[in-house]
This record gives sequence, C-alpha cells and structure tokens, in this order.
Amino acid sequence: MLGTMPKTSWVLSRGGHARPGVSSPSSRPTTCRTRACSAGRARSAAPATGPVPTRRRASVSVSALSPDSKTAVVVGGGPVGLAAAMMLCKDARFEKVDVIERTESADYFEPDKAFVFSIFERGQKFMEHVGALDSLRQSSVGSKSFAISRLYPNGKVTRKQAAINDDAVENYWIPRRDFIKVMHDVVESDYAGKIEVHFGAECESLEELPGGGLRVRASCGDFEPSFLVGADGLRSCVREALAGWAEEAGEGRDGYEMRKYPSLSSGLRYKVLTFPPTFPLPPSEGGQAVHSEAYVVIGKSGRRKERLRLGFLPIADADAPRTANFVSAAEDHKIWSLKDAESLLAYLEDSLPQIPVRKILDEEEAGRFARSEGGRFPMPQYVERFVRVSGDGRSGVALVGDALHAFPPDLGQGVNSGLEDVMVLRDRMLEAGGDLAEALPSFERMRVRDVRSLIRLMQVGYPLQYKQSMLKHAVWQCKFLGQMVMAKVFSKIFHRPPIFDVQSASLTYTDILEKVERNCRRYQAFGVAIGLAAGVACATRGAMPAAAACILAPFLAIALLFKRAPRELRTTA
Repeated sequence: MLGTMPKTSWVLSRGGHARPGVSSPSSRPTTCRTRACSAGRARSAAPATGPVPTRRRASVSVSALSPDSKTAVVVGGGPVGLAAAMMLCKDARFEKVDVIERTESADYFEPDKAFVFSIFERGQKFMEHVGALDSLRQSSVGSKSFAISRLYPNGKVTRKQAAINDDAVENYWIPRRDFIKVMHDVVESDYAGKIEVHFGAECESLEELPGGGLRVRASCGDFEPSFLVGADGLRSCVREALAGWAEEAGEGRDGYEMRKYPSLSSGLRYKVLTFPPTFPLPPSEGGQAVHSEAYVVIGKSGRRKERLRLGFLPIADADAPRTANFVSAAEDHKIWSLKDAESLLAYLEDSLPQIPVRKILDEEEAGRFARSEGGRFPMPQYVERFVRVSGDGRSGVALVGDALHAFPPDLGQGVNSGLEDVMVLRDRMLEAGGDLAEALPSFERMRVRDVRSLIRLMQVGYPLQYKQSMLKHAVWQCKFLGQMVMAKVFSKIFHRPPIFDVQSASLTYTDILEKVERNCRRYQAFGVAIGLAAGVACATRGAMPAAAACILAPFLAIALLFKRAPRELRTTA
C-alpha cells in the first residue's frame, strides 16, 4: 500500500527505467531530475520544425485547488490516455485531469508511428460514450465502403470490393494522428478547464508521499493527484515506478513485470514509408490512386531476402500523406542494409517497376526511411498486477493500454483493447461510487482474466499473415479455409476463426478463447472418430497395418499440430 511505503521518489532514467532516489523530509524530493520519459515510450521522431523549445517548470499545479479536490494525472496523451482523461471527468467526477504528453501537438506527425487504426466495436463503444462516434465516422473510411487493389510487377491490377456482411458492425480505418485529433477536439470542446494536455512535456519522477499521497514531477510542473493513470506505452515509466515501490515494500516486483509469450509474428522488423496523398497507378489501370481505397504493391522478386510488399490502408483525408508498412522476417533482407536515399530509390525502382518510384518519393523521405531503424513487433505480454491503492484508500495508480498489455498488430486489438480497458475501469469506478480502494482492485480482478485470454488469442489468431514462411502460411491458409467450411456446414458444432469474433464487443476475449479451445477439442475428437472408423473398416477387410495407421494418424497429427497453452493463459485448467 502506498501509505506504508518509505518516502521514495522514482526518477526516470534515460534507459526508460525507474531508479530510486531518496527524498528529503520536506514536501519535495531532492533527487536529480532527468528528461527521460520519451525513452520509456515507443520510438520518438524529432519534430520537423526543429528542436523542442525549452520549458520552464511551473509551480505545483494542485495549489489552486482545495485539498479535498479530486485530481488526476495521466502519463501519456495518446488515444488511450486521452480516453482515460475524458472518462475520469465525465464519469468519475474528477475536477481536474492533467495529461503529460511528450509530443508537441495533437496533430504531430511521427513517420515511424504513422499507423492506420481499424476501430472495431470495442473502440466504438467508448467513442459513442463520449459523443465522438459521428466525428470518427466523418474522419475515417468504413469497412463496408472501400475496395482493395493489388498492383503486380507486370502491370496487372486486380480490384476487389470489400466483402462485409450487412449485419456486421462496420469498422473504421483512420490514421493514428487523425484519431488523436478527433479525441483532442472532444477534450477541447467538452472538457475545457477540466482536462489540460501538456504537450511537449516529460514525466521526470514519481514519488509516494507520507500519508499515502502521490507526487508527479514533470517538465511542465509538479502535481499531487489523488489518481495516477499510466497510459505511457510498452516501456511505461509508471509501471516501472510501481514495480520499484512494490519491491521496496517487500512484495517483489514480479507482479508488475511484463510476462512475455512467444508468437510467430513477434520480433518481425518493420518500417513505415510515407507516400504523397496520391500516386500514379500502372499504365494498364491509368489515373491516380484513390485515398479512400486500399492498395497492395507487390515486388517482382520472390526471394526471401528481396521480397517486397507495400500495403496502403484507406484514409478519409484526400490531402493527408499515405503510409505503407514494410514488414519482414528476414534479418538479412536487402532493405535493412540500405542507408541512403539513392540506394533505396534504386532498389525500390528495380523492385516495383509498376509505379514510377522517383516521381512519387522525394529524396528527403527516402533518406529518412533509409536511416530509420524502424521497429519490431513485441512479444505478446502483460502484467498480472496493474493497480495500487494507498493505505488510507484516498489515492491510487492504474495502468491501461500498452502499459498493461502489448502484442503484435495481428488482430488490430491494440487501441481497441486499450479503449476497452478504460471502459472496464469506468464501470468499476461507477460501481464503487468513486471509491478507489474498492474500484481499483475490482478493475484488476475483472480485467486480468480477459487480458490473459487476449494474449493467448494473439498467439493463435492470425500470426502468419505477414508470410514469414510461405509453407507455414500456406498450411495456415488451408486450416483457416477448413475452419470456415466446417463452421458453415456444422455451425452448431464448430466455430469460425477468432479473427472475426474479436471485431465484435458482444463477446469478451475470454468468451472468444473458450470458443477456440472448444474448437480444438472438437476437431481432435472429430479426427480421432474418423481415424477409428477408418481403422475398423480396414480391419474388417483384414488390412491390419492400414487399420493401425488409420487409428494412430489422428493422435500423431494432434501431437504435431496442437500445442497446449501455458496454464495461466487457459480458460480452464
């Protein structure tokens, strides 16, 4: 508990980890301060307009409020952090929420993080809750209204309309920057004076105060909130501080350490290439690319070290840059060795003859892409403990989003699961009447089971979509199609693949994983039954070797193709 802890401030080091500093008996810690919260989040990109301006430390922000005021600090002003801030004001009746965000503005463009989100029903529930669903629809492209074109190196172009069932909930494609802007517009219009987003600010230290309070020291000021939310990503400073506090209390830090699990897509390297809003299509098609449609540009080489595919997801803004993700499992892929603009342009020009590369990409963007180290898909991971309450129950800490769980983007659940974290936290706070001592432990108990299930789903959902191995991808495709056929023919017995169910909010992640586990047991039983039937048929004809092979084959297939989940990730023992 916070109230029983020694007076320790956790200073954020440049490596993204918290280290302890002993505080003085006075109300302020005496430790040195470092500007390192940026290292504790995903890779940052320098602003295009030059260095970050120097910011002076403000006075303690809570001084203007009464001692009994409900105040909160959210570290991380991405989509989940802004969602947490809005929820605290709208539902938990916090009078002031300060958001500490290292980027310079709501529309700040980070090339290496210029992802396009697909907002599923889980994420839409939050947007509807804060009255922003219409704004989301206006700033995005719906999944029922776009086409995807494949551009082959021989100039051939195939175009296919997205096939979405009319009764399915529509998903919305929106660039990360545009999504943040939609949410920030809601903050400015509906929560002026209640939520303040401190752009260009860095969290410097977190401290537990005598009597159970908290102090957050940041480059934009000092805060003593009653509630601290860590929405600061995979390398969370808040999570590191929680682990440090638990270790000092003799509880051990393991509960706040990420538990990591293997996945066929974890570790894949990626880079993001920025294209202009439109670009010429192959001569056979003519015209320009349409911003509201998706494209896949396929390279001419089939060799693993040179294989190239650039995917463009649809966006609503006709004047916004398009981004293409390059993902590869080959550590010796040629593109990783290209470090200057000319060599990259030459490689792309040779690999993608269907588009005029040099007319589309300028040297500045080619150079940036070549110099960028890109990133890697993380292993599916989560923490078992993600809340903490003070001894007197009046202050607490909670983690949400990537600070709580992280994984590859296979199922598009990153931002959606983070927004669902916020909604689950909201429900628990409303149920507890705003009592943090009751709400936060309840949030942890309710959410951790679903988080475990989500991590397991990431292992089995769609990890081979990046074609890391053509053979494994082909086997997976056969399995996928087989599951679809069986689910359609025997709909009362078999379930469809989980990639469809995660898009709906009607099922929890645990519900979906239970369906996956039932599917596995039923497929195994089905295979054994067929093997036994075939074995009996062979035995009645006197073909005993064939009968033995038929009976043993299903058991061999189960041993080779089915791997039991780790105990803590199973829905049943």
